[in-house]
Amino acid sequence: MGDADHDHNQNQNQNQDHNHEREQAHEPESGHEQAHEHGSNHDQEPDHDDHDHEVHSTPEDDRTHVLVPLDATALLERVLSYAFDHHPNAQITVLHVATVPTDAPLEFSGGPSAWHDNSDAVFERANALAADYNRSIDTDVTFGQPARAILEYEQDEAVDAIVLGSHGRSRVEKLLLGSVANTVSRRASVPVTIVR
Repeated sequence: MGDADHDHNQNQNQNQDHNHEREQAHEPESGHEQAHEHGSNHDQEPDHDDHDHEVHSTPEDDRTHVLVPLDATALLERVLSYAFDHHPNAQITVLHVATVPTDAPLEFSGGPSAWHDNSDAVFERANALAADYNRSIDTDVTFGQPARAILEYEQDEAVDAIVLGSHGRSRVEKLLLGSVANTVSRRASVPVTIVR
């Protein structure tokens, strides 16, 4: 083997050693980045309390008047519990929006007495839960399209936060409540928390 071949082999060995050193030096740095990313992701996870809420947006500061629009769905307790847990000093107003299909005849929809019966059922459950938390609530009922009614109430009653649910039990409830929650969260002028 000539001197040129010997020098060429030495250069290849040196390059391989140099590449190996670069790979070793890079490994801890890569591991550090992964740990940092994991730590960042962990820091961004939402705080879950005993009620295991899934939250879209959470105003962390204490609000003085929190609006909680409720319907007679399985989410009633979860939504109201969230409001009590995260706003311990706020005035809580439970709002029930009574809706009637515009094409339904009055006798089919049950009329005003049926609307108030539905509201009374919602408020009864809400007051029972408030008693468990040793809290008092205000209740109000309004009529109309839910998202519009909630947004109008927010403007008229000096509300500074809204907590509402986004999914019901049935497919229709899921579609309706999801649409209402999305509209309210986009158009409200105050922080909105969506509890799923």
